[in-house]
Amino acid sequence: MAPVEGPVAPNPSDEKKNVIGFIYPPPEVRNIVDKTASFVARNGVEFESRIRINEQNNPKFNFLNPGDPYHAYYQHKVQDCRAGKPLPIMYWINLRIRKDP
Repeated sequence: MAPVEGPVAPNPSDEKKNVIGFIYPPPEVRNIVDKTASFVARNGVEFESRIRINEQNNPKFNFLNPGDPYHAYYQHKVQDCRAGKPLPIMYWINLRIRKDP
């Protein structure tokens, strides 16, 4: 049988998707971002507002500001935590290392 010629139905995976990237923070900042994102996902935006106020002079929490290069990563992690995605294994390893004597 000869191939049928004519219009081909578009493949949904061929459609362009808006993908927004983010910059991964260095490990020491990423730990703070991941933990904060986890707490904010569980406790809500009011909790984020309190952190922003209490830590406004702490450069370790600059990622809470929309102009910070790590803000997109932070927002992504909050969404992951809300969706029930687990934190990366390095979070748990670092947590374990800090607890060991």
